[in-house]
Amino acid sequence: MYGVRVAAYNSLNGYSAPAWSVPRFETPRTEPGVPRISVLYVLSGEALKIAWKYPSDDGGSAVTLYSVEWSLSESFTDFNNSGGSAELSDAGAASVSNAVARRLRQFYFNIDGLVSGLRYYVRVQARNDRGWGNFAPIHSGVPTLRAPGAPYSIALQVLSEAEIRVIWTEPTPSTLVYGGNGGMSVEQYLIEWD
Repeated sequence: MYGVRVAAYNSLNGYSAPAWSVPRFETPRTEPGVPRISVLYVLSGEALKIAWKYPSDDGGSAVTLYSVEWSLSESFTDFNNSGGSAELSDAGAASVSNAVARRLRQFYFNIDGLVSGLRYYVRVQARNDRGWGNFAPIHSGVPTLRAPGAPYSIALQVLSEAEIRVIWTEPTPSTLVYGGNGGMSVEQYLIEWD
């Protein structure tokens, strides 16, 4: 962090009283680096999920916004016709003062309403108070029907000396990993024990 003050000079009287900059102190910084893409999942015949991590280099200022773009064209030239975009806020990053802790943050976005069987290209970029950084490398996937994801929060509840109740939450796409029903209703569950 730097504080700057400036004084004027002439050869007759020397230096004036200094005036401080506004803001008084400032930290050098630049646009953030690229988000670290973890994976692109095919969720179903109509959806993809992109998961990423906070950039390794945030340019010296917390990343507060991400842009996710998708297109049928790898060059994104038809972006307005065959793709879309979404901006995701990360207002919480500014409250994490430790840059190392900020780099542990992870994110995901589910892209719905896609056409089954067509290849979609997806890219992500980050923004801080200095502007937008570059896009992360492009990932691609073809929406197709899939097997469902694993159930969540599996718990056992003892009912008696001879009974145990098994409780779980159905697969969901609302996590960082692959999940959801794969594009079809879950028809049954397999419960195994030993």
